[in-house]
Amino acid sequence: YDNLFMQVAGVKNFLLFDPQAAEGLYPFPVAHPYDEYAMVDLQRVDHRTFPRAQDLLRGRGARACLHPGETLFIPTHWWHHVQGGAASGEWSISVNFWYEIYEAVTRAPHPLPPDLELELARHAELLLGDCGGGARVGRLG
Repeated sequence: YDNLFMQVAGVKNFLLFDPQAAEGLYPFPVAHPYDEYAMVDLQRVDHRTFPRAQDLLRGRGARACLHPGETLFIPTHWWHHVQGGAASGEWSISVNFWYEIYEAVTRAPHPLPPDLELELARHAELLLGDCGGGARVGRLG
């Protein structure tokens, strides 16, 4: 699934890896209860047990720090490590939306009827305004 991760209160720090990084993260086996999780503890990497993790942490991956009102898009199959960045005792509240964009797009009628094109443009404009500030959104269409 794709993930829209929205920060409501406090701060969250992300370390993101593309799907090709899986070898260095040592994923649990498919039948394991922790399937789709990494065996490597990125806060305390055991380089003897996980030697490929050292190469992975040398500049590979992207870091992001989310503050209230910010949203991060995490594509399908991307690995992510999340930590609260707030001082101890401070709240951190986040909201996730998991969805399958491919199915949603392929189920929509193509081409869209004119009334749905207008509705889609209005929603896109609203989303852009929410993300970047309404004054920075030009006219769509």
